[in-house]
Amino acid sequence: WDMHLLKLVIAGALFFCSCSSHPKISPETADLVDYTKAKLLIPTDNKKACELFSLLSKKETFLLKDAAYVRSLQNCEVTEQTDWTRPIPAWLEKEKQLTYFKNIKTDLERALFVEKNSSYFNSPEKIQAYQKGLAASDINVEQKNILLTALHSLAPRFMQNPSIKDQFRMVKDYRSVRQFDKTKSLLKKIIADPKVSIEDKFQAHKEMFLTYRPLKGSKTTQYVQSAKSWAQFLKPEYLSSPALIQSYLEAQTNYARVVWTEDGTEKALKILDTIEKTLKNKTSLHDIYWLRARMFEEKKRHDAAVAELEKALLEKSTLWKDKEKILWTLAWSYFKEKKFLESEKHLTNLIENTETTPFARFKYLYWRGESENRRDDKSSAQKTWQRVCDEDLFGYYSLVSHYQLQKPLRTYKIPDFKPKNYLKSDDEKIFEALKQSEETDLASRLLAINTPDLPILKTKSGDELASLFYLHSQIKNFKYIFSVFNQLPYDLQKQIFVQIPRILFPEVYIAEIKEAFEMNGVEPELIYSIMRQESSFDPEARSPMDAFGLLQILPEVAKRVAREIKVPYNNYEDLFNEKKNILIGSSLLKKQIKSFDNKFSLYIASYNASSSAVRNWHKRSMANENDDIMFVEEIPYEETKAYVKLVLRNFILYKKLKYGDEFKDFPRHLLEVH
Repeated sequence: WDMHLLKLVIAGALFFCSCSSHPKISPETADLVDYTKAKLLIPTDNKKACELFSLLSKKETFLLKDAAYVRSLQNCEVTEQTDWTRPIPAWLEKEKQLTYFKNIKTDLERALFVEKNSSYFNSPEKIQAYQKGLAASDINVEQKNILLTALHSLAPRFMQNPSIKDQFRMVKDYRSVRQFDKTKSLLKKIIADPKVSIEDKFQAHKEMFLTYRPLKGSKTTQYVQSAKSWAQFLKPEYLSSPALIQSYLEAQTNYARVVWTEDGTEKALKILDTIEKTLKNKTSLHDIYWLRARMFEEKKRHDAAVAELEKALLEKSTLWKDKEKILWTLAWSYFKEKKFLESEKHLTNLIENTETTPFARFKYLYWRGESENRRDDKSSAQKTWQRVCDEDLFGYYSLVSHYQLQKPLRTYKIPDFKPKNYLKSDDEKIFEALKQSEETDLASRLLAINTPDLPILKTKSGDELASLFYLHSQIKNFKYIFSVFNQLPYDLQKQIFVQIPRILFPEVYIAEIKEAFEMNGVEPELIYSIMRQESSFDPEARSPMDAFGLLQILPEVAKRVAREIKVPYNNYEDLFNEKKNILIGSSLLKKQIKSFDNKFSLYIASYNASSSAVRNWHKRSMANENDDIMFVEEIPYEETKAYVKLVLRNFILYKKLKYGDEFKDFPRHLLEVH
């Protein structure tokens, strides 16, 4: 409220300056000041806000006259004379319809309106409207069927006498609203029902595993048991169709991975042996051989790992991603076996393959350089690493190549970017006016209507895309920016990065992050680096693993940490609050930093996976290669492996963009894990 009052004082001062005695203020600026003042008056003087909005809506020269018209509908008393028919631009249509909705008197009419305009409402709003409409005394049969269909389509947990197909929809629905006890109860009922088919019982076991997965930190035993129950449900004698064979393979492989992660390598290998015996000649087992090779590698049985990978290559698999994974692991096995020329041969084939992405190519180049270095061909190694430095503008492998070459880090200039006119002239002016008056949602809708789909965006120039991203950055829509940027060709990405590095690596929520730093000492650049990967700076982000907000925190963890740091916390919705999320998330990060003795790769991996899993990986690493960069490359979870590399990349880029040449060399301590 202090901030609100401050804005009101500023708006009032500007309003006073807009009078005729102050000729330096243009009429356009005065109107915009009035609009902002009207917005700030809404909570305290709705009548005055209504008058201002109504006046502004009639000014033909005012850029936001249509927005003022919609705001007048929202804040003025609706009468029979209220004009709902005035034409407005498409980006305002949602706001107008939501305003009309608020003035509908009966629950039934409101529910039917929501059903007809469902894209304007979020799920909780729709559910509430449908339930109230269904309770209306004057509802007829047709209307009841319409609303029941809409309710059950959105929230099947409210269905009566559901079919087995609908029960599975109910399971997912219960899980989405975190009613885990009801989820498990329904799944147990499906599993125990003698009328349910084998396929559906199998699916129920899988859903039980998926229910325990986000809870595995606090319920590790149940998590492992659910993986086992899923794997052991399908007996070999049930495998009468290709679909059941694939189901069996999926469940058994998942169980082997879970057991392996929980430090049961020998048991995991036995599970893989059983799969091979059961499915030999029935389906492709390339993934089983690959997984077994990874386990053999860990045990330093490099010859056995190579043999498994050679078997995997002989299996039928038409997908390049499968073959690439096998060839890379084969090169990696030869590398660890110190058969460097063999490793380089496979790495070179991967580098030269046209289907290899630029980012994968940088990885293969880096490790070919390391192989050349270890067989004492220093000249070739330096040329290879230099190639990575030259071609990879902002990636992890470029940074570690600079480290290996003992070269100063690349200097990134922050240019004075002048965006081109991406929007039409009038829309550009309207967008700027919306931004100045803090109409972020309306500005976002204006941009969305003027933005083509991805295939067309890929044909745009770097200048055009940089200008589009600049506009989105003005309203903190970084999620959109990163989503599009990551799907662009790499050459186009490089062009854009050079123009707008600070938009691609932004500093937002500055006050909240400063408060967190003062409370627990976690560097702002580290929080930015994690936030960029976790949520793309979207405060309302929610992951499939049920983590929430800017720093993607699990509610069970948040409740515990919030209690420790005395931050008020009621339920998971509190994690959508930027300040609370940053305070809780940075405090959790501080605990991880301390727990892993300030070893960057370990505490970052634990933030993404779990402390127990990282300790198991670290323990196995200590028994094998005492190489810090190799530890990262051997993290068993592909998601966590990529996460560690990207957060390290982010951290160094944030430091470099902030401190320039003062931040000169790669910080060696960031790689230490032993």
